[in-house]
Amino acid sequence: MGKLRILFSGLGWMGKSQMALLAKNTSVCVPVVVEPKQAEARAFLDGLGMKDTVVTDDYDYALENFDCDISWIVSPNCFHDGQATKALEKGLHVFCEKPASVTFSAFEKEIELSRRYPKLVTLVNYVLSYNEMEKALIEMVKAGKMGTIEQLQVNYRHPINTSGDKAWKLNKAMMGDAFGMGINHAVSIVVHLMETQAKPVAVYATSQNFHIRGFEAQTVHNVMIRYDNGATATVLGNIDRENGYDLYHCLNGTKGSFIFDSRIEERDKIRMWSDDLTDGMWVYPLH
Repeated sequence: MGKLRILFSGLGWMGKSQMALLAKNTSVCVPVVVEPKQAEARAFLDGLGMKDTVVTDDYDYALENFDCDISWIVSPNCFHDGQATKALEKGLHVFCEKPASVTFSAFEKEIELSRRYPKLVTLVNYVLSYNEMEKALIEMVKAGKMGTIEQLQVNYRHPINTSGDKAWKLNKAMMGDAFGMGINHAVSIVVHLMETQAKPVAVYATSQNFHIRGFEAQTVHNVMIRYDNGATATVLGNIDRENGYDLYHCLNGTKGSFIFDSRIEERDKIRMWSDDLTDGMWVYPLH
C-alpha cells in the first residue's frame, strides 16, 4: 500500500502545527496545500523539506487536479463545510478541524453525505477525545468503577487568540459561534463519558453577550443535558476571557467521584475516590 495522499487546506497557526507533524510521518505525503498567503506557505513548507508540495489559493483547483485520498481541513471555520462537502462528493475521506460547519443546516448535509458514502472516513478533530486522562476516565466509567453517574460538569473557558491574522475569529460569519470555536470540546467529553450509561433526552442552553473583546458572536454558553436515567450534565463555556485555562471536571457517581482542576499545581490537579479502586478514600493519583 502506498502513502496516504493529503490535500491540505489552511496553514494558519493550527494548520502549521498539524503540518509539522504530518511532515514527520513517513506513511503520508502532501501533494498540494491550499492557502491564500502563498509566499508564507511556500517558505514554511520549504523549511519542512516539502519543496515538491504545490501551493495554491484555489481549493476547487486542488481537488480537481491532484490525485489525493483525503481532504485535511484546517482553514477558517466558515470554509469547513463547503470544503468537506466537495471532498465527500469527490470520493475523498475527510479530516476536519472543529467545528464541522458554522450552521446546523450545513452540518446536517455533511451527516447525510457521510451516510450516503459509508466507505469514506470522516473525522472532526475533537482532540480531547484522545487525551490520556480522558481515555482513562472513560474506561473507569465504562467498567463501573464510579457506579451510576448522577451529576457531571465539564467547563471550557479560556481566551482564544484573536491577535494578528487570527482576528477573523472576531467575525461571526467566519467563526460561527463560541460553541463551535471550542466549547464543543467540553460537550465531546460529556458525550463520551455518558454514552455507555445513558442517552440524552433533553437539552437546555443559554448564551450571553458578556465580552471584553470585539466578538460579534456571544462568547458565553451554558448547556444542561438531561439523560434517560435521570442524570444531568452541565457544560460552562467562555472563549473571551478567563484567568488561566479552565477545563474543570466534576463527576459524581454512586460508587465514586472524580475531580480535575486544570488551574492548580500539577500534582494536585486530580483527586478521586472509588469504592472499587481506592476503598472509598479520597486520593491524589498524581502524588
